[in-house]
Amino acid sequence: MAGVVVILLGAFSSPKGWINIDHNALRIFNQEENIDIRQLREVILKNDTISFINIYGEHKKTTLLNLNSPSAARLKDFFSRKLPIEVTYIDEVQ
Repeated sequence: MAGVVVILLGAFSSPKGWINIDHNALRIFNQEENIDIRQLREVILKNDTISFINIYGEHKKTTLLNLNSPSAARLKDFFSRKLPIEVTYIDEVQ
C-alpha cells in the first residue's frame, strides 16, 4: 500500500508536458508556434522556464515549469540526441 502511495505522489509531483520534434520543427506543449531546429543556437534550462534562442537572437520561452535536476538532465539528453550538434545548452536548474 505504501508503495502505491509513493508512486502516485511521484506521478503527481513530477513536471508534466511534452516536446516533439518532427520535420525540423520543435513543438512544445504550451506553445502555438513551432521552433525551427535548424535555426536554433542555444537552449537555456531554468527551474521555471526553457528558453530557446535562434541564430537571429530571438528568444522563445516555455514557462510555468517545475524543473528539477533529474528532469533537466533528461531534457538535455533528449535535446543532444535530437537537435543539431551546434546548439549550446546552459543548465541553470538548481
